[in-house]
Amino acid sequence: MAESQFQLVLEKESADPESLFLYARHLLMLGRPDGAVDVIQNVVEIDPLSSTYQGFYAYTLFCARRIEHSLMVARHAITLESDAMCPLICLCVVAAYSNHHAEALEVGMRLMSINGKIPIIMATYAYACAMAGQYETARQLLDEIPKTHNLQGKSLIALVPAAMGDIETTSKWLAQALTERCSWLPLIRNDPRLDSVRTHPQIRQVLRALEHG
Repeated sequence: MAESQFQLVLEKESADPESLFLYARHLLMLGRPDGAVDVIQNVVEIDPLSSTYQGFYAYTLFCARRIEHSLMVARHAITLESDAMCPLICLCVVAAYSNHHAEALEVGMRLMSINGKIPIIMATYAYACAMAGQYETARQLLDEIPKTHNLQGKSLIALVPAAMGDIETTSKWLAQALTERCSWLPLIRNDPRLDSVRTHPQIRQVLRALEHG
């Protein structure tokens, strides 16, 4: 949906949390995390008991580099719904990124036990392992993810080798995600997990292609 279309919807349904949620996601995909934070804050004020909205709020804060606030919101989100995938994924990621490794690994294992070997879950747990220095486990998890499946999460899978400083594998996954037009790829523009390799020429090439795609 184009920006002008979102504005029309919001004018008609200014208090509708789902419309605001979609608009926040739209802003994040455009590389405007601070704007997304402002919008999703309105959503959680309207519906404070939704673990999905709280989990997405935590992720937008993460992309806006408000790490401690993001961690606090993610921890709160799982008190609303302890087994909900979205807030658990966000908590695992933010805890791993902020060096709360024991918490991240525990949440990652919990995600695996609840959801099984879903690619996005495996990639999330693998990221926690990589950040904790458990590279062998992280690589084993990535090797188990089906390579032939048209995964929408290939751009997120790329964040695991990025955490290990593996430029070649990161670049390969990102390039595949770009070729296959994976819907989550635009989120990479602001995801802090890519920061450690973002300035490398191979990664910059993919990101430039995304900007012009």
